[in-house]
Amino acid sequence: MTKPVFNQLQLMGLDTSHLIELYPNHFVHQQVAEPIKALQLASQQAGFDLRLASSFRSFARQQLIWNDKTQGKRPVFNRQQQQVDLSKYSEIDAINKICIYSAIPGFSRHHWGTDFDVYDAKQFDAENRPQLTPDEYKSGGPNYPMYLWLLENMSQFGFVHVYTDNQQTGVAAEPWHISHLPTAKIAQQAFKLSECTQILSEQPLAYKQTLLDNLADLYQTYVEAYYV
Repeated sequence: MTKPVFNQLQLMGLDTSHLIELYPNHFVHQQVAEPIKALQLASQQAGFDLRLASSFRSFARQQLIWNDKTQGKRPVFNRQQQQVDLSKYSEIDAINKICIYSAIPGFSRHHWGTDFDVYDAKQFDAENRPQLTPDEYKSGGPNYPMYLWLLENMSQFGFVHVYTDNQQTGVAAEPWHISHLPTAKIAQQAFKLSECTQILSEQPLAYKQTLLDNLADLYQTYVEAYYV
């Protein structure tokens, strides 16, 4: 298979030419389609039904999430799953609060089409939808058996958990988030912060100037620190 090549607009969710539609409203990198389908088939053979809660996410979608959170239209949670009132914080502190669970637009690994949020569909129905909270993936939670299976088996298909540490800095642990490492590594190597800065400066983002003033540190803390 030809080694994928990423441009900066693809890496920031502004160009979808590297993607294919795997399922309705679920786009993935063209070289990750077969690995994710193989992982899903193996999950079914093991008694689970691994589904995608989130796959590719465009810059516009991430921008909407980001701006909504800055305006109080969507909740922001700390590491203890307590809701945070951003109005009590400076812009840079508010940015760090949001980044615990939500990426800065342009910085999300979901832009690459290599990363997915997954759950076991057998444990949910139309009235009981997955929330992608830590408790769902802990012992006794509906996604815990599938999570244990993933830990043992997903590497056979090239997948890893990226956000595994729940320290006091950086991204909180996300047991629902998996990444196709062979393809994601190429995206990591292609990402250019200098080009990202110029592109972000042209976008309507909340806290934009503070983001730009601190972009190198934010990139290191919330993006580069999770390159594997």
